[in-house]
Amino acid sequence: MPSIRAVLLDLDDTLCDSEGLTPLRLQAVHKALADSVDPALLTEVMQEALNWDSVGVPGRFLNRMSRMAERLGLDEDATQFMRGVYNKVLMDHLSLYDGVEETLSWLGARFKLGLITNGPTDLQRGKIDVLGLENRFGCIAIGGEVGAHKPDPRIFQYCLDGLGVEPAECIYVGDRTEADVVGARNMGIIAIRIRKSYPFPMDDEPAPDFFLDSVNELPALMLKEGWSAPENG
Repeated sequence: MPSIRAVLLDLDDTLCDSEGLTPLRLQAVHKALADSVDPALLTEVMQEALNWDSVGVPGRFLNRMSRMAERLGLDEDATQFMRGVYNKVLMDHLSLYDGVEETLSWLGARFKLGLITNGPTDLQRGKIDVLGLENRFGCIAIGGEVGAHKPDPRIFQYCLDGLGVEPAECIYVGDRTEADVVGARNMGIIAIRIRKSYPFPMDDEPAPDFFLDSVNELPALMLKEGWSAPENG
């Protein structure tokens, strides 16, 4: 097996806590729509939405925002207003998990780093700016910019090309089975999944090559597997 030269990372709920802000974001939406939506329906949908996945799966279910708009019967203007309120709370409160700055510094001293994230360009670029991550990565692949979203191989290939590495020289770390594990494994990249407890179900198969409870456990795993030397190299 070739030496590991690059570490590819997911953004949301791997490096920063997006899903944990859902209750606060829904509270803001509830308040913002209180005068324009039936109160009983609004309360019901906000409670249900806590258990809806923020990420849609084509052919299976819509993402949280789309499901909310559908249940509430919102037109396009109202839907965009709701999204604006929902995302403003995210940007106002978004932060890296504790220890991630130090982990990225350790990784960046030893490997090429790539960021691969689904979502629209403006939203994901906004998160990257707020978190101060722009200069941490040699390549940033955003679904809205690349025109392909995980698990599509094109977004992974974009990052590989940007870093000048082959799949067998990389590991990929994310929290989602359907996007992260499937996408990495299909490319021949070592797949590492961050264990997360969400109120909505998540596929368990295919299994990743490794599980971690936090991205901050990655340096220890890399040392254990012989993917990195203790000193810079």
